[in-house]
Amino acid sequence: MPDTELSIIPQPTKVYYDTHANLAAIAAAGQMRVEDLAYATDRKILYRWSGAALEAISNPPAIFPMQNAFDGTAPTAWTLLNLSAIIGSINAYVYLFVENSVAAQHTYHFRGLGITEDGIEVVVPASSNKSVGFIQANTLGRIEWKCDAAVACKIDLLGYIR
Repeated sequence: MPDTELSIIPQPTKVYYDTHANLAAIAAAGQMRVEDLAYATDRKILYRWSGAALEAISNPPAIFPMQNAFDGTAPTAWTLLNLSAIIGSINAYVYLFVENSVAAQHTYHFRGLGITEDGIEVVVPASSNKSVGFIQANTLGRIEWKCDAAVACKIDLLGYIR
């Protein structure tokens, strides 16, 4: 698809968040529309409603724990962020949600533990106070991070791929 083509989503997609049994009941009751998404909290799998069945679109190794990894004041020097309590001691690509507590733009830096390069930058704009980043954790489930200022923030681990 060329970069100039656009696709239009014909209707908003709803995302349901419940146990698999409850999601199946919601779908069976006709409350889901085709292409709606459903995250089964007990199975940690994301599904798409086809109109006839819940179809898994993320089976492990893609896992979506959606758990808090940090809540406090961001460091201004490279600091360990240990994600192993959430993902285990594995090498994984992690999908992070970063949120400032104040309406100001800040730049967060993330890199794999032991990497000397700067890694990735996640710019959190003042307009939304939120952004996301994707970074590879080392074999112990750890990364390093810092911010351009000591600002109160929250980092959630949305998902990871083994």
